[in-house]
Amino acid sequence: MSIRKAAMAALIAGSMVAVPTIAQAQAASQTAVSKLSVRSAQVRSGAVVAKKNDLGGGSLIIALLAAAAVVGGIVIAAGGGNNATSP
Repeated sequence: MSIRKAAMAALIAGSMVAVPTIAQAQAASQTAVSKLSVRSAQVRSGAVVAKKNDLGGGSLIIALLAAAAVVGGIVIAAGGGNNATSP
């Protein structure tokens, strides 16, 4: 499989992930939907935390590694197999 086909497969996979997220964000920002929302009537506040959590950062590295794993999996799954044997 050529790099062009692998890149196209990765682009399609990425768009399949992004489109529902974008659609959900647009639906939440519409005024007709926000008038029907229960959240607009209630205001939530956070609780006081005595001990601070030391975990933080590293999400960019994890996201890049996940993206590389997805692209690598697509290339491996779609690659090879060009030497078919017919009887």
